[in-house]
Amino acid sequence: MVKTLNRKLFKTLLPVTLAISLMGTSFINVYATSVPSTSTAPLTTTSTAQVLPKSISTIVSYDLTLGYNITLPVSFYPSNTTNKAITWSSDNTNVVAIKKDGVLHGKAVGAARVTVTASNGVSTTCIIRVKSAQAQASSIPQKAVLRAYDYYDLFGVKSKNPASPTPGDAKIYFDVPYSDGKRYTDCGGFVWFCYRSTGLYLADKTNAPATSDDMIKNPGKNFTSLTLKKSELKPGDVITYLDYYKKGMSHAAIFVGVEGNVYTVIDMSPNGLQKRNIDTISTNTTYNVIRYNK
Repeated sequence: MVKTLNRKLFKTLLPVTLAISLMGTSFINVYATSVPSTSTAPLTTTSTAQVLPKSISTIVSYDLTLGYNITLPVSFYPSNTTNKAITWSSDNTNVVAIKKDGVLHGKAVGAARVTVTASNGVSTTCIIRVKSAQAQASSIPQKAVLRAYDYYDLFGVKSKNPASPTPGDAKIYFDVPYSDGKRYTDCGGFVWFCYRSTGLYLADKTNAPATSDDMIKNPGKNFTSLTLKKSELKPGDVITYLDYYKKGMSHAAIFVGVEGNVYTVIDMSPNGLQKRNIDTISTNTTYNVIRYNK
């Protein structure tokens, strides 16, 4: 009777004891085979190993407007890294504070070194310079242009839409965590956010990003629809193209200024965020423009 009871306890408690002793390790699918008390066969375990990063990287430096938030992109090597847990720290939290999920907040004018550390200790750093809004931009259109440059510099072609998106790849398609916590995946959404970050809405759409058609048909109350020549454009103008790419496909871009002799826009397309010559988008001699009118 005693021997029978001991065998039952052995079979019941052994898997539980193993499971407890292995908690906190990298073992994922752990199980124990039932082994008769008279057998000397070894216990069998299986596991799925994690792939830890050998290195991580982010941008070298970034100018953040006072009072704004930003989430920096972090790349992992090798690309098949499975454990992408990271922690963030700032060597001057009075200047750059770390908010939830690694969101950086420009708390005061100055500079701070932000360090990103992976679960296995590899790390990288970025210098964040916080500047006053007045030092960077003095008008609403200039602030919108600044935001366009911010995200172009941060993400650029990393926001490219994969040719055959899978659920895992879909995040590449402009999966940018903007400061309002939403994500926008098209041209209209991008320029809408450039102005939304200044406190204004294009096309008066407050619950969803405005499309280029929305802006053409119903610009916001702070904006006026114009038809302008290239030489009449001003930084911050939102250019809306009718029948872009093919009939019925509209497009929108934000004019950021003349660089050299090039009239330059930043726009979102399936090729990601791009800074390009306005003439490479359209050969029009006049443009449909949504302009801030205050």
